Amino acid sequence: MITKVNLLSLLILGIPEAIAETVVAFAFARILLPWKRIFIVGITLALTVFLVRLLPLHFGFHTLFTLVALAVYVRIATGSPLSNTIKSATIALMLLVVSEFAVEVIGSYLFPTLFSSKQPENISWLLLGWPSILFVFAVGLYTDSRNRKSMNKTYVRIPGEKIIPSDRR
Repeated sequence: MITKVNLLSLLILGIPEAIAETVVAFAFARILLPWKRIFIVGITLALTVFLVRLLPLHFGFHTLFTLVALAVYVRIATGSPLSNTIKSATIALMLLVVSEFAVEVIGSYLFPTLFSSKQPENISWLLLGWPSILFVFAVGLYTDSRNRKSMNKTYVRIPGEKIIPSDRR
């Protein structure tokens, strides 16, 4: 999660990170991945978090706000129960935090010079966020594939979309 915000960090890390979080939230909510909605929710989440990070809030409130915003946006986009979206948003955020911590620990051990500057203006620092984003995205895709196999031709209804068998989607 980005601590200081600027437009470059939003474009390079913020939007892809929010889309990856959204994929995981949809997958753990057992909603088949509607990509158009995922991109809309992810970009909306990234812009919302970007604006909230500009506010002078104490450390931790931004993360809590991200959790609530992701749960509410997934609820609005899918009509899934709020308890389900809160659970899946919590899993998505925890997965992102743990993966970023792991990348930080491993990266600082393997590449100490790259991790010496933690300024968001440093382009190499911004690119170091991508391994955790890719990991979170991969977990979301893996969870979705497991959901599809376990559903065994059941149907998932998302408001405003046709009912599509899960094995053809």
